[in-house]
Amino acid sequence: MITCYVAALGTAGETVHKLTLRIVGCLIGALMGVLSLIFIVPSLTDIGQLMVLVFGALLLSAWVSSGNERIAYAGIQIGLAFLLTVLHGFSPSTDLGVALDRVLGILLGNLVVYLIFTYLWPVAIADFVRTRIRSLLAGLSSLAALSPTDSPAAIRQAAAVEEELTQAREALRLVPFEPSSLRPSPEEYRRLQDILGEMENLCPALFLPFEKNASDVERLNQLSSGERAVSPLKPAGDTRAAALPVELEMQKSITRLEELLG
Repeated sequence: MITCYVAALGTAGETVHKLTLRIVGCLIGALMGVLSLIFIVPSLTDIGQLMVLVFGALLLSAWVSSGNERIAYAGIQIGLAFLLTVLHGFSPSTDLGVALDRVLGILLGNLVVYLIFTYLWPVAIADFVRTRIRSLLAGLSSLAALSPTDSPAAIRQAAAVEEELTQAREALRLVPFEPSSLRPSPEEYRRLQDILGEMENLCPALFLPFEKNASDVERLNQLSSGERAVSPLKPAGDTRAAALPVELEMQKSITRLEELLG
């Protein structure tokens, strides 16, 4: 039941990734517990020795848990499985049935969640990323329309865009965990990566406090609304002799987004 509750996430890739961490962590923790029950626990004579054993196992668990967030959850499972195997009562036990029960329970929970989230209710990561891209286009359009003097609003909007970019990039990294039927094609995967890359380049340029070219703002509005973008030529009222270097880079990114978004 706990496995089904914990591993039920937004997309199939996230769910399978969490299931993988859960079962790998459980197997490592249970193996450590079983080896301790066979070779160490029978020879323990006082509480101090038991504390040293628990400290050593939980030190490894904490080291994994404090590492990269992509593997941190496995550390929690290592510690939990070890403790439930070695300290499942009021005193150390040599009963190996607890470790077996826990592993079988997690395997059953993994199977149930996997079948539901990959066959009955699949949510592809590519669909999630496309939704984020639409939201990011709206955020970039809003950022471009802000006045150069409105720094607080620009900071908030840029932070929101960067957060969504991070979520989309992290989601794409989990594509290998999806079943092949849900994965995007290699071409689509590269296209989504390129779109996020151009948005990542565009956000800092739009954040800078200068008056944005009205044509560039309109092109972003068109992309955000899903309509055909306007011409990148300067509007009639623009009297500047030449565009700033940052504007040229911004226009290149917008043009590239127009090509990628089709």
